[in-house]
Amino acid sequence: MSVKVAAALQNKASIWIALLILLVIVIISFGLISKITAIERKRDIQDWQQRLALMADVREDLINNWLAKQHSTLDSLAENLSLQLYLSHIAQAAGRSQTDIESAQRIYLKNLLLNTASRNGFYEETPEPRIKANIPVIRHSGIAILNNKGKVIIATPGMPLLDDITVENAKQTANDHISRIRDIYMNQHTEPVMGFLVAVPALTNTGAVERESFSIVGLRTVSKSLYPLLHKDIFSTDTDISTLVRRERGSVVYLDRLSQRNGQMFMRLPHEPQSLAAAYALVNPGAFGIRKSFSGEDALFLSHPIKNTNWILLQMISRHEALKESDAHQASLITSFSLGLAALVFIIIASWRHGAGLYAVRHATELEKQSRLLTEQKKLLQSVTDNIGDLIILCDNNMHIQFVNRPTAEIFQLESSDLIGKSLSAALGSDIGKSLKEHLFSVRNTGQVLTGVKKFLLNNALHTFHSCFLPVGDDSFLIVLHDITALTEAQDKHDRLMKNLVQTLTHVIDTYDPNCANHSAETTRLATAIAVEMNLPKPDIETLELAASLANIGKLFVPREILTKTTPLSAAERDILQASSKQTVKVLAGLEFDGPVLETIAQKTEHVDGSGGPGGLAGESILMTARILAVANAFVAMHSPRAYRNPIMTDEVLHRIYAEADKLYDKHVVAALMHVAENKLDWV
Repeated sequence: MSVKVAAALQNKASIWIALLILLVIVIISFGLISKITAIERKRDIQDWQQRLALMADVREDLINNWLAKQHSTLDSLAENLSLQLYLSHIAQAAGRSQTDIESAQRIYLKNLLLNTASRNGFYEETPEPRIKANIPVIRHSGIAILNNKGKVIIATPGMPLLDDITVENAKQTANDHISRIRDIYMNQHTEPVMGFLVAVPALTNTGAVERESFSIVGLRTVSKSLYPLLHKDIFSTDTDISTLVRRERGSVVYLDRLSQRNGQMFMRLPHEPQSLAAAYALVNPGAFGIRKSFSGEDALFLSHPIKNTNWILLQMISRHEALKESDAHQASLITSFSLGLAALVFIIIASWRHGAGLYAVRHATELEKQSRLLTEQKKLLQSVTDNIGDLIILCDNNMHIQFVNRPTAEIFQLESSDLIGKSLSAALGSDIGKSLKEHLFSVRNTGQVLTGVKKFLLNNALHTFHSCFLPVGDDSFLIVLHDITALTEAQDKHDRLMKNLVQTLTHVIDTYDPNCANHSAETTRLATAIAVEMNLPKPDIETLELAASLANIGKLFVPREILTKTTPLSAAERDILQASSKQTVKVLAGLEFDGPVLETIAQKTEHVDGSGGPGGLAGESILMTARILAVANAFVAMHSPRAYRNPIMTDEVLHRIYAEADKLYDKHVVAALMHVAENKLDWV
């Protein structure tokens, strides 16, 4: 009896142990499922972060260009010498009656303001019909000139009334000569407008002491100029939104959206950083995350601060649209894994019960159980791999295909069964098969996982894949290809945009000095040729190209009369000209470059004997890119004409540079210059 009891207890203990093991398996399996889905979700969100960043970069560039254009218009007006002269006369004539000449000057100024405003969007018709009476029409926008006491000297017809904030800003600008922006506000027509303020430089050769200083105020609407930049269709999404926000007291103000209640005020929402995307972005500029949009819908957002303003550019997209495919993919994974796990648990329990009841046929039952288990696992594997977008191929040691998932078969417009047993070249084509076999041979010989980026021509379209080749067991190899075509195309587009911006800036730099046309382009071309001649690595050549293109941006801070002066420069003028390199570094200091671009520009005035500046560096302490830029810049500068001299002949320039080798210039760079100048540059 005791033996039976012991056996029963042992049997019961075995049952509990088996159930405990089964429970542990279920818990671990669900943990793995959760981890896999979490990794997939994180990757999808990171992909959208990159896409939103690209969207925000494009919008930010459009907004910055628009703001710069408005300031540029008023700066050009302020630099008009006739305007400065007439304002000087008006200031001197203050307190006495106007002469006919002074009246004519005022008419000229008014026409100048009107023409500038009409050409550049500062003079817009009001939507209301004209009143047939002698009543002035107050417009939405206009340009006015104010003195440093806030008095309007002259303005375009129908100039809107200036509020106290704008007048105070105008007085400050006239006194300290610092350009300002009057932030977007509602005018008397309940139209959102924005103000731009620049100072009028005082004439230094009038022969009289100026009693007044002046500023120019330009008001213009933003509904048809700035706001369309935020809503311009650039990317193919349904719910992406770009909006400008700022913080005002305890509220978040959406500058490009009117209130739904009265249609006259900006939309305002409470400042709740924990729930509202705009409020969180104002506290954390540059942030990315998932929070509520202004419509109360969950959205992915990324923010960019707009420089020289208190605006935050908010790029959003509906979470539902952004993660729709991710949600479906996760649901598919969870369903597949859960069904597979349930099937596995069912098989284990059924097999165990069946084996306990039919001990005599245990071996046959065990084989059946294993067969069913393998079948279910195969179905599970097939279900998982068929619902993953990556191309998955399993090969044997002879490079014949053992398994492919459905996306692989579909991209070659075949059935999976048509590819099984065939060689890679026979199944996928000679070019693709040959490339894949080369990588598999490398994996077989080294036993190491091999990753990289591959490009294949599929269905007459070039696709870019992140590839992974890894050994599986002793005689099988797995190929996983993840399509990154869209991502690489977006990166290429961003790189082209950056290159075009640099070329545009280079053109602005060279055209500022009429005697130095194409200086930056020629310097870049020569510096690149020297770097290639010296076999510099590609990253260094790219750094050198960018540094040479931007090295002379500091010239924009040098008065044009100094650059075009035909007589010898004074000491003060030479100091201003020499300080342009420091101005270049200062202007570019806030930007991030892949290589030492700023260091190259800063060190181009160093000498190899240590006599240069600004750091007094010598020899190898100076970057090679800076040593090359110094030689290229010196050659182009001497070879180009200047206001005070004709261009120097090539042989004379080479002789002068050679004479300074090992003093001012690196002798190896000078030797490369000699070879390039004699053999490789047709413009020298």
